Amino acid sequence: PFSLDSAKIILVLGMIIFIILLKYMIDFLINRFLHFRKIKEDDIEYIHKHIMNIVTMITTLAVVHFTLVVFMDFDSQTINITKLFSILYVLLIALLLYRTTNTVAYIKIEQMKKSKILKNEVINLTIKVIHGVIFLAALIAILKIFGVNLTTLLSGLGIAGAAVAFAAKDSIANVFGSISILLGDVFEQGDWIETKDVNGTVVEIGLRATTIRTFDNALISIPNFNLADTAVTNWSRRSIGRRIKMSVGVTYESDFGDIKKAIDDIREMLKNNPDIAQKTTSGYSVGRAARLVSAEDYKGVKNITLVFMDEYADSSINILIYCFSRTVDWAEWLRVKEDVMYKIEDILQENNLEFAYPTMMLHRAGEEQEDGSAHPKYI
Repeated sequence: PFSLDSAKIILVLGMIIFIILLKYMIDFLINRFLHFRKIKEDDIEYIHKHIMNIVTMITTLAVVHFTLVVFMDFDSQTINITKLFSILYVLLIALLLYRTTNTVAYIKIEQMKKSKILKNEVINLTIKVIHGVIFLAALIAILKIFGVNLTTLLSGLGIAGAAVAFAAKDSIANVFGSISILLGDVFEQGDWIETKDVNGTVVEIGLRATTIRTFDNALISIPNFNLADTAVTNWSRRSIGRRIKMSVGVTYESDFGDIKKAIDDIREMLKNNPDIAQKTTSGYSVGRAARLVSAEDYKGVKNITLVFMDEYADSSINILIYCFSRTVDWAEWLRVKEDVMYKIEDILQENNLEFAYPTMMLHRAGEEQEDGSAHPKYI
């Protein structure tokens, strides 16, 4: 009653069965491969959700496309339909490649984080470049489907390239800035850096800008060109040693023998403190590096301990205490510093020394003591 050709129906049904079998075969092989590589079940579910759904869409589109082409007898209208379906194929394949790269990065991200060769910033930039290549390839394929002469188009782009480059010179400078940052190994994701204008933790180094999370939890984006051209303090590039520096003032009424004994006791206390970095402190390795640099400076190791009577100040005799904690973590460093301060206070008490505070002595003319000397007044 519908004037259908039985041969066409058989052809379409055969092609549908073939496409469905092909789809199930692809699913089977991918599942076997994932289980062979011992991928976690959560990751397999993630792959099916983000990748295999696209494969299902492509196979469904192929069935619809083939059915329409067969029953429309391959006339001129079929060519236009084929172009439409070709564009849809290109978009779906581009989406499939996009999701595949993201899924691989998602599954392998923990392994890549532990890699000593691949840096997080390089991985992120590589993924972005791959995404850009996928988008560009899809665009070229769509233009080719529409019959655009790519040779003429590329020639036109070459003529306009200079104008575009001039207009986008800041963006190009930022791209080279990101390359400079990566090659110079100035900082990486997670590092605590400080510049003239910003102080915080690096979130991501992008192609155009670097995002930094400040310590008051604000997110700042800085163009890479500016960041590559300014002084950057990287507080995270240290393995052992965070500085503890203080000046302890004792009164001028103190006995100098007690001061000397207190200085020796403080030195001994710091020498025997397991939380203070010493000359014998280990726990770092520079490995093999083709660089003529100090191993300690290269890895960021400080272990100097200095305790000396430093100066005669206006109201006190000052003792300089200069050392480094073993840890570089801020919270742990505060704990170590607090412990050192408590122990210094105990040492001063044991040696009959008192902390000095700002004082001023006035001699008032006309007010004499019984022995005839001027009577001082303390303020």
